[in-house]
Amino acid sequence: VAAFRATLEEVLEADIIVHVRDAAHADSDAQRSDVYEVLEELGLGEDDERPLIEALNKIDLLTEDDRAVTMTAAAASQQNAGGTIENPLRVALSAETGEGVDELLALMEQTLTAAHETILIALPAGDGAARAFLHARTEIIEEHVDEENVVLKVRLSKKTRGQFFKQFPDASDVSLTQQKRKRA
Repeated sequence: VAAFRATLEEVLEADIIVHVRDAAHADSDAQRSDVYEVLEELGLGEDDERPLIEALNKIDLLTEDDRAVTMTAAAASQQNAGGTIENPLRVALSAETGEGVDELLALMEQTLTAAHETILIALPAGDGAARAFLHARTEIIEEHVDEENVVLKVRLSKKTRGQFFKQFPDASDVSLTQQKRKRA
């Protein structure tokens, strides 16, 4: 239990929580309760805003009927769940066969980037460090280069946006400038 608790303490630093469950285990629901009890002891309760996904693993070991029920419940959770500890998003998968793994990865990406915004950033053409920062930490949607400037349409988190403009004050948020012009 101590080793289990120490592992779960890493969750306190996570941006997203993925709880991998053994969907084929007879005591899967009891195991779920044990994990959530420890998470609550660590301070992750109903008010925690981090998204939670339950990966219902080992569907390849389920009977056809149990598999259908698990798959249906997982699909329904993605339509109705809030992605919280009380109401997690679920995905059914088999790590053994690979079925559902792509769906899990897509759900993780969608969940992690849900609050990202798309903006236009203008940089001096010679500012390679700023371009490298954006290429490493954002999703580049478009990039236009001329002799003087590089204009990039990027998708990024608010945290990354703040870090970027603090580190590269010569860059400008073109989308913000355009919004100000529209208001004037």
